Formats: sequence, structure tokens, C-alpha cells
Amino acid sequence: MKYIVWILCVWVLSLPLQAQSYNDVVEQAMDCVKKDSLVQAERLFRQALKMEPDNARNALLFSNLGTVQKRMGKTDEAIESYTLALNIIPYSTTMLLNRAALYLEKDLIQKAYLDYCNVIDLLPKNLEARLFRAYIYMQRREYKEARVDYNVVLEQDVKNKTARIGIIMLDEKEGRHQSAMDAMNLLVSDYPRDVSILRMRANMEW
Repeated sequence: MKYIVWILCVWVLSLPLQAQSYNDVVEQAMDCVKKDSLVQAERLFRQALKMEPDNARNALLFSNLGTVQKRMGKTDEAIESYTLALNIIPYSTTMLLNRAALYLEKDLIQKAYLDYCNVIDLLPKNLEARLFRAYIYMQRREYKEARVDYNVVLEQDVKNKTARIGIIMLDEKEGRHQSAMDAMNLLVSDYPRDVSILRMRANMEW
């Protein structure tokens, strides 16, 4: 009986130490991120995740691990880490946006599209998701849907350059040439030294 009591006492006393150990490793990992020691940060995040696989903070750790891997150019590993984070917190718009951007890098358009749709379901006015979904619609030649997204962006930010260019491109593709040129002239007046916009207008005039 005394032996069992002693074992229980040792176990109880060790709990705070285990928690502190997990926290220490996480803090060390974050310090490494700040110092741009990414290889060390990746190792420490993995170590913390193995120490307490059921810890509620692990969603954030997986997300941080994904960001570190993204910075290291480990796109596939980063996608996997963000996916594991989303398995814990499926409605995190930040994680969805991060994963969607990586899907686009990998040319996994449909997967990126689904992530952007999920973000918009949660945050209908999210500009990043609207702009990238509009880009995907443009790639698919789904112009009506792209125009809806661009207009939502312009309702919030009337000067948004990307959305304005998108509307101009849509007007051109749909044969609204005068409307496209009028909008292009306004864009040039707002950005008179932007070479890419000047080149775009020259191509339209040609």
C-alpha cells in the first residue's frame, strides 16, 4: 500500500513538470522563429507535439509548424501541418487562407477554391478570399461569378487596384470595350507611374 501511495505521489508531483516542459519547448521554438532559426524551430515544434499529442494548444503549434515549413520551402509538409491544425480547429479562417495559398502554389486549384469558399462562408467580406476566388473563376472562365466577387471587394474598398483591374478585364472579355477603357483611364489617373497599368492600357488601345 505504501508503495502504491508513493507511486501516486510521484505521478502527481510530476504533472506540473511535464506541463512546464511542454511550455518550455514551445517557448524555445517561438524564440527560434523570431531568430529565423527555422530548422531548429521545426524540430522543437515537432518535439512539443510528440510530448503532449492531446494538448489543446496543438492546433496553434501545427499552424506555426506549417508557417515555418512554408518559409523553408517545404510546401507539401506545410500543407500537411495546416491540415492537421484544421482537423482540430476546422473553422480557422487564417489556417484556411494559409493552406489555400499553398494549394495555389502547387496548382491544386480545386482544393484552393474549396478553402476560399469556406473562408467566405465564415467571413463573407474577406477581401483576400474574394480576390483569389475571383482569380480562380477567371481561370475557369466563370466570368459572372468572378464579377460578383470583385464587386464585393469594391463595395468595401472602392480603390482596390486588383479588383478594378479584374472588372476591366471582365468588361473586355464580355465586349464592353468603352466601359473597360473608361475604367482603365481612371486607373491610370490614380496610378500614373505604374508601368504595368500603362502597359495594360497600351495593349487595350492597340
